[in-house]
Amino acid sequence: MALVAAAGGVDSVAIAGADRDQVVVVGEGVDSIHLTSALRRKVGPAHILQVGEYKKPPAATPVPDY
Repeated sequence: MALVAAAGGVDSVAIAGADRDQVVVVGEGVDSIHLTSALRRKVGPAHILQVGEYKKPPAATPVPDY
């Protein structure tokens, strides 16, 4: 986890998957190839499952107080 968090551009790191065998990395400008290579050197087999743009959830609209 520390290896992933130390990578440049990483905003958050989480463990996911039914067997808790996936690492979810969110950030801007994260080099996915470099991150995967580092994981392979330190941990073993690592695969990229998905790369995409992070979309923030819509902000809740305030309810007017009458």
